[in-house]
Order: sequence, then C-alpha cells, then structure tokens
Amino acid sequence: MARALFLDFDGTVRTTISGKLPPKRPERIVILSDVPPVLALWREAGYLLIGVTNQGGVAFGFHGEAEARATTQATVRLLNLHAAYYCPYHPEGTVRAYAIHHPNRKPAPGMAFTAALDWGLDLLRSAMVGDSAEDEAFAQAAGIGRYYYRDQFFGQPVRPEDLEP
Repeated sequence: MARALFLDFDGTVRTTISGKLPPKRPERIVILSDVPPVLALWREAGYLLIGVTNQGGVAFGFHGEAEARATTQATVRLLNLHAAYYCPYHPEGTVRAYAIHHPNRKPAPGMAFTAALDWGLDLLRSAMVGDSAEDEAFAQAAGIGRYYYRDQFFGQPVRPEDLEP
C-alpha cells in the first residue's frame, strides 16, 4: 500500500497576496516559500502528496464552490500534488445547501478515508501537516501515523527517513 503526506492548505502551504485566508481566486494564491523544497523530498521518497482542506467560506457565502474548486486545483498544480480534497460544508453556514454537518469536514476523517480508497493508502504509514488542533484531530481520527504542525515540519525540516523505524 502507498504512503501519503497529507497537507492542510490555508495557513500551512499557502496564503494570499493580501494575507487574508482563504483565497477567492487562483491568481491570489501565494505558496509559502519553505514548502516546495520540503515537498520535493517527500515526493522523491515515494510519498503521495495529498491536500485536505475545509472551505467553509462556501457555506457562509464568502465565495462559491466553483471558486473553492478553482483555488484547490490551482494549489494542486502549483505544488505538483497528486490530489486534493476539499469540504465546502459548515454546520453554522448561512447558505442552506452547505449548512450541514458533513463527514468530510475536518476534524472528521472523511477526506482521508476517501483518499485512502482512491489511492490505496496505508494511513498508519502516512503523515499529516497542518496548522491547527482541528488538523491534528483529523489525523488522529483517520489513523494517520504522524502529525506535524506547520512550523515544526517545514522549519526543521522533517525528512521522509525520519518516519522510518
């Protein structure tokens, strides 16, 4: 089975020109400079790079699902990821169609389980990088073997061989 490095997007691997999150348009995305060289190490080590991102702004009407999809796809291209999954739902949203509890909204593990099925992943041998307790809870709920906070992961940086026994 394959191993993956799961990546939260907003605040972890990307920001925007204005610094406000999340980006509403692909051309506003700024990839954080410490990210690409570290991801290259993980890609070369055979890890699949998979984004997992809550896009609750859709549920509040800040932007539409088309914009969330476009910024997600742009981030995949900019970082040469294998795939990304996004969740437009938020239980307290103001857009009725998206104002629900959904199994794909982190910290629920739905996006990881979908990725595991799509890519044949061994979640226990995979890792996750995020910037919040919600991301850490997602990794734990999904059974992802290791979790790193953004600054810890990209600051040192953590190398793939650090996960080997």
